Amino acid sequence: MASREREPMWHSVWQIGQQDMKKFDLKSIMDAHDVFVHATCMIYSTSLYNRGVTDEFKIELTKHIALLLAAMSDPSMHMCRRAAERLRSTLQSTYHKEPIGNEVADLRRRILDQAETVYCITLSPQEQDLFEPKEHLLGAEVAAKLPEVAYDVLEAAKCLSLSRYTAAVFHLMRVMEIGVQRLGAKLGVDLAKEKNWQNILDEIAKALKPLSTRDANTKLFSAACNHLYSVKVAWRNEVMHPKQNYNADETEAIYWNVRAFMRDLGKLL
Repeated sequence: MASREREPMWHSVWQIGQQDMKKFDLKSIMDAHDVFVHATCMIYSTSLYNRGVTDEFKIELTKHIALLLAAMSDPSMHMCRRAAERLRSTLQSTYHKEPIGNEVADLRRRILDQAETVYCITLSPQEQDLFEPKEHLLGAEVAAKLPEVAYDVLEAAKCLSLSRYTAAVFHLMRVMEIGVQRLGAKLGVDLAKEKNWQNILDEIAKALKPLSTRDANTKLFSAACNHLYSVKVAWRNEVMHPKQNYNADETEAIYWNVRAFMRDLGKLL
């Protein structure tokens, strides 16, 4: 879940923009910069290329230019792209080390200048799993039977990965409202307008009482109710509405209990 200590992950970073966050490949950029530093040293610190650079030198730089251009596809990095394209063009047109060295140096400066203008965040592997889940966080059954919760589930996970705990709970509240309504409908109880946790639990308990304990579904309903009670306890609010602020521990408890309740519900629907 959300880690307490931030672990840098250099394979990718997220640039914060006005509307959304943009992902770009930082590792390719840093690798290319390292190659350009090495190339600069080779050109200016030795006499190796006094008669011109080699084809091998050109091939290596061209390969990293391609990786750099792919990593800098975002329009905000157009100045770096122009410098990279100019270096690629120079490599195609000459073997002389001076013009090549000048373009390499210019590109390096632009990469560093670009780095100063970008505000980035890093995600630990655990946080990335929440920010970019590889599968539906509530399982395939919930995804198929309750597609309307997909947006809020993803947004809750993203908020949790970014330590925006209260925002995560607001999204989880929307998930729970739908889940409670669907559970009530399954039991023949109208909970659409009910917001008090205890009232919700009481109404569900009444609906469960006449059901046969031998029925497999009754056990599933009971398990769902147990998780619903755990959600209520984690919520720390008698009404199905978030309090003013939530910390990491409270939000994680709510997330896992909502997840368990919704997965049980998915089996019942």
